[in-house]
Amino acid sequence: MQTLDDFLKKNEPLKRVSKLLKFEQEILQLHLKDFKIEQIQEFLKKNDVDISTRRIYEFIKKNKNQINSSKKSTLLQIQDPTNNSKKQKNTKDKSLNQIKNELNEKAETSKPLKSFLTKLH
Repeated sequence: MQTLDDFLKKNEPLKRVSKLLKFEQEILQLHLKDFKIEQIQEFLKKNDVDISTRRIYEFIKKNKNQINSSKKSTLLQIQDPTNNSKKQKNTKDKSLNQIKNELNEKAETSKPLKSFLTKLH
């Protein structure tokens, strides 16, 4: 008779691993870029992964949280290539106020600029 400890030492659990995990980042990137499931399936076929569109859809749905965080990250990168969101927000707020102040300061020394700013208000 074999004990449980002996069995555990000699065997490893057989884990079912999705073929899609190997291409997880590519699938998510394609989905983020609004590629259709059929196009993602085509990409996978070209990489020797034959899988149904339904399975791809389920994989994307299962990883939706990662996709949403990737979308946020992508949006932040578009807004700020350095991907520093706090800095971006502070810079945006600060830059609007700075621009107003700088324009007002320059307007005092420049008649054309003062005229332009007066027309804007």
